[in-house]
Amino acid sequence: MNTYQHEDTIITTFYDYEKARLFAKAVRGRVSPSNKVDELSNLSFVGKHAVTFSLSNQPDKELIQQFIDERMKLVAFEVQATQVGYGNDRNDRYGRNFDYQQACAEREVLHRANHANEVKSTEERVIILFNKIVFSPEF
Repeated sequence: MNTYQHEDTIITTFYDYEKARLFAKAVRGRVSPSNKVDELSNLSFVGKHAVTFSLSNQPDKELIQQFIDERMKLVAFEVQATQVGYGNDRNDRYGRNFDYQQACAEREVLHRANHANEVKSTEERVIILFNKIVFSPEF
């Protein structure tokens, strides 16, 4: 669930092909495997479906921009939880310091628990906006 925006062109990824197809149809975009898109040639995108579309062609740009912003907020929550837990110290995350790993995992779980309501409400807004875009007669 990543989004790449460069000027007017937006590329967003979906795990589910059917959701990607519905979204592409609504925004007059095209679906392709993520590894076929130059901007998403990273291995972390393998197995996802990319929808490429232009924001200028949309009847309700604000709704689509709001959808993209909410999805970006979900990604930011995930990154923030990992950073709170482990920070930038990847050596001990995969190393032999098990006490440190346990403390990091506990911090990450605590952070996720403290922000669970905010993440849930953001996920609900993403679903509502997705349904508005896909099932709206104006798109």
